[in-house]
Amino acid sequence: METGKSFEEKLKRVEEIIEKIQRRETTLDEMLASFEEGSKLLNECREELTRAENRIKMLIEQEGGIEAQEVKKEELGS
Repeated sequence: METGKSFEEKLKRVEEIIEKIQRRETTLDEMLASFEEGSKLLNECREELTRAENRIKMLIEQEGGIEAQEVKKEELGS
């Protein structure tokens, strides 16, 4: 289920949801609904990242067979 939002918009919304839940300023039902929304957005982000990774690998292969290497989490700056 794509929301039509950009990757960056989805991540920003997830951050907003996390902050809202951490503040505990909502009811349990609202927290659950927010958690569900955040989970769906994160799944969409994962799918987008997987598609981007596959596209990059394909482009690298087309450009002369440069060897694709695994990127460590530390190298991503997260």
